[in-house]
Amino acid sequence: MPIQNIIIHEVSKEPQGAAALTLRNEENPINEHAERVSSKLAGLFTGVNIGGFRQPEEPGLPLTAFESLLQTHFDGSDFTDFVAFSRGAATILADALNRPSAQSAKGGYLLMNHYTHQANHFLSVVMLRMRQGISLGADLSFAEVEELNLDTLHMAGRINLTEWRGGASERYIAFKIGRQARDVTQYFSDFIGCREYTAAKLDTRHLVEATKTFCERRYLSEAESVSAKRAVSELCRERIENEQPVLIEDISNLLDARFPPSDEDQRGMLLAIAQDEYGLTNRLSAVDKNALRSLVRYQGKTRQLSISFDADLLEQGVVQFDPASKQLTIKELPESLLADLDQSVGQTQ
Repeated sequence: MPIQNIIIHEVSKEPQGAAALTLRNEENPINEHAERVSSKLAGLFTGVNIGGFRQPEEPGLPLTAFESLLQTHFDGSDFTDFVAFSRGAATILADALNRPSAQSAKGGYLLMNHYTHQANHFLSVVMLRMRQGISLGADLSFAEVEELNLDTLHMAGRINLTEWRGGASERYIAFKIGRQARDVTQYFSDFIGCREYTAAKLDTRHLVEATKTFCERRYLSEAESVSAKRAVSELCRERIENEQPVLIEDISNLLDARFPPSDEDQRGMLLAIAQDEYGLTNRLSAVDKNALRSLVRYQGKTRQLSISFDADLLEQGVVQFDPASKQLTIKELPESLLADLDQSVGQTQ
């Protein structure tokens, strides 16, 4: 992911206070530190929300301030003046922080990173904060230091500039907000101008349900259903690891190849189910790994019991389910569990 431009500005603000800007006059150098920060942050864009810029309610009305600024400075392949763009964006952020609805919010460091990946241009807009760390002094005594927190995305947006500019998709912003109260985080959504977005978790759950529906309507056996679900999961994970888009059409074609349709009406069934019945678009801009896990694992819990196992174990007979009595029979228990059970039983005898 070659970095094209990278810069960081400080937006200082205490709760109930006014925002103040400390702006750089030139881009940060593209060196090993910048590469490390860029790579680290890119890996945190998982389980995010997906959306696009809010559009004017009527034709002729102005775009949001951020999109208008972006349209002025990005020509489709490069920024005409990245420093001017980033300084303008920081000013928009400060304005959002100074609104009455954002009085409880804190400031931070605004990082803007323009990079390319697989012929697409991306812009990451990330609010970073400092955290306390521990180092060692010259005499090997412990010392407290401040460092950038690169392990958590508090508030961040990643815009696929190529898709936005080309107009081929309405979902080109990956958006992530921390778990603070909405009045603390809403300012960042207002700053980017991101319209109501669709959660990756919900989209992934719909993909899981669409896959299960496909297995039912194609009358796949239990073993075939397990194989189909695992194939969907593996394809999604492969695309995520390679930072490639997950296309439902590709998943549908894969299942058609694994389980050839008996007639043309069955061809592309998964794609049709996903779009017509679950409202999915062809492209999933983000996939939630936890939601995807339910394709290949059965799990459930109460306050006193938690059960989770691979779907393959049903096919192998290690786990058996009786629908009539709604009972599970589990064979080949883990050695550690058997040891605990043997010890517990021995103590009660």
